[in-house]
Amino acid sequence: MRLSVVFSVFVFCIFSVVTMLYLKTDVAGLYDRRDFLLSEQAMLREHIRVQQAELAYLTSPMRLEALAGKAGMVAVDARQVYQSNFLSSGY
Repeated sequence: MRLSVVFSVFVFCIFSVVTMLYLKTDVAGLYDRRDFLLSEQAMLREHIRVQQAELAYLTSPMRLEALAGKAGMVAVDARQVYQSNFLSSGY
């Protein structure tokens, strides 16, 4: 009887140690994954900032005006602009 109790406690201790080691490695893996995702998030935020800066540069009015001048484009005259319902209103 006493031998079976000692054996049961021994098996329980071994099971507990194995479970704790498994949980420790699992938690360490989750920390590694979290660190990877945080670095990925920081990299993507930087990428977004770069893209926003490029968009601001590419759509700046002064730059577009210079490009339009080089291409020979002229501003639209006010008489060339009509209401959106011009064709359907019967004018």
